Amino acid sequence: MDNLNLQQYFIDHNLKPTPQRLTIAKFLLSTDTHPTAEEIHKAISNELPTPISLATVYNSLEALVKVGIIKEVLTEPNKVRYDKNITNHHHFINTKTGEILDIEPYELISKELIENYLLKNPKQKFKVSNYHITFYGQVEENS
Repeated sequence: MDNLNLQQYFIDHNLKPTPQRLTIAKFLLSTDTHPTAEEIHKAISNELPTPISLATVYNSLEALVKVGIIKEVLTEPNKVRYDKNITNHHHFINTKTGEILDIEPYELISKELIENYLLKNPKQKFKVSNYHITFYGQVEENS
């Protein structure tokens, strides 16, 4: 999404296109990583004419999540990362390098299969609205 389309998206979703929000959104839309707010703050701190506080980064991220430009990903307890891929998908976390890789849901299991399994629970009736699976391990090199 270019700068003009991004500004229009903000306007269409009643979100003021501040330089800070635009810079954060452009950074996230240009990366394949899943950065934390602190990593985003560090990456964009020199891209604005005035310093940006970590609180502003957090507030901007919250606003961007709310309008659907990005989404939050919980990969570790109490650690939020941000993802430009807002479609339903899963993650593989390389425990050796910390790299987070996206895995498309159709490569694993269907929502219907999970929902049918949960509906068989005799004690509770679940209605699945969304799900996310995180795998942890290492990527082995091909020999």
